[in-house]
Amino acid sequence: MNSVVIPSQNNRLLTPSEALAVLQKLDGAEAQDDVEVSSSHWFGLPLSRLEHSGASLGLLIREDCNKELIEEPAICQVPFTPSWLTGFTNVRGQITPVVNPYDFFCLDDVGSHATRERGARQAPSSYILYFDHEGDSFAISVHHLPRKFSVTTEQVMSHPPGLTTDLRACVDSCYHHEGIWCEWNLTKFKRRLTQMLKSS
Repeated sequence: MNSVVIPSQNNRLLTPSEALAVLQKLDGAEAQDDVEVSSSHWFGLPLSRLEHSGASLGLLIREDCNKELIEEPAICQVPFTPSWLTGFTNVRGQITPVVNPYDFFCLDDVGSHATRERGARQAPSSYILYFDHEGDSFAISVHHLPRKFSVTTEQVMSHPPGLTTDLRACVDSCYHHEGIWCEWNLTKFKRRLTQMLKSS
């Protein structure tokens, strides 16, 4: 797997050529089938509350996917990029974009509400959740630690309310279980991330 090597200084800006190399690598990945293997065991990551109903909204992350919680990574910022792109970080030689999911999906952070999610444990914002998916890597900043989750087919929602366009483009089924929880399709997310970076 090719990677882009950058100096190790913390919080320095990437040069345009370094940033372009990372984006080209993401764009060059072959398209994969959007349908991921189903699983009833997940990690639930709280995101927001729906404005009209007050129901909690979160992502379901497959228990068996390649993921890692990383504390205080060195993140290189890139000028003139969207607000949801925190920057890039180096994880064992793999240059990885770091996304703020709350901005990317146009949602409010749970922590901005007076009433917190029941059972949600607040995590320092210095953590990222890193994914190695189909030969490519990306990460999201997390403000709340995921918790183990189990859902059943009986809890699938046929018409989940209040999902933004950006969120709908990256999820599969949604479940009603102490709120609304959406299966996060990492292949769709990676494709959407590449499209949004190219158009920014």
